[in-house]
Amino acid sequence: KRVGEKEASKDYDSCENTDKIVAYCNAAYCPAAWAARSYAPTTGTKGKWCLPAAGLMNNIRENKDAMNKAATKVGNINFSISKSTRWTSTEVSASKAFVSADMSYGLGVTDGKGIPVSVFPVLEF
Repeated sequence: KRVGEKEASKDYDSCENTDKIVAYCNAAYCPAAWAARSYAPTTGTKGKWCLPAAGLMNNIRENKDAMNKAATKVGNINFSISKSTRWTSTEVSASKAFVSADMSYGLGVTDGKGIPVSVFPVLEF
């Protein structure tokens, strides 16, 4: 979905956005969406993972400490989301997309969708 900066934090259409990106763009030109879509920790979830929308990624950023604490209690898992810039599926234009910058500064915009930024796939439930 293409939105302006004010609307980005209200976009939660992760899988719908990812569907549109992979339908429009191949893996060479939109590697983040394709990386999220091909993530498959189990055979039952293959093809179901999505690039998070800006609103969802913003919520993850705002609640990362509580999420990491809860995950550690359940299975000694750490989301490791605090020190990395992550792609979102929320676009500004054909060549720009929102990123969650360093998971401590909120949403930013990148000028090229092909630059190396990490992917944090999410599963819709």
